[in-house]
Amino acid sequence: MQLDLTRFRQPVSHVSRRFQPAEFGEGEGEGDAYRVVSPVDLEFDLHKDKKYDLKLEREAISQYNLRCMQAEECGEIGLKLKLEEIILEETGHAEMIERILKGM
Repeated sequence: MQLDLTRFRQPVSHVSRRFQPAEFGEGEGEGDAYRVVSPVDLEFDLHKDKKYDLKLEREAISQYNLRCMQAEECGEIGLKLKLEEIILEETGHAEMIERILKGM
């Protein structure tokens, strides 16, 4: 099941909704090993969640930088280069989240 947020035309910072079991359908996809039998409440605060995501991205970048220095000290140049690629990717993620937060 995918969450359809197309009904939100304006920027939304908080989502709260109760899904009834009938909304999930019966066995829509292959391998569905569960069945929803009671209402499901979904609630999240996008701004708070994105701030947490940003914190995690920054922590990951810090850890990758540490591992990158360790790889260089051990002479693992291939590993160092791969870690630098990952750092660039994670930095891009953090910058994207920062832009999203500024727009909220």
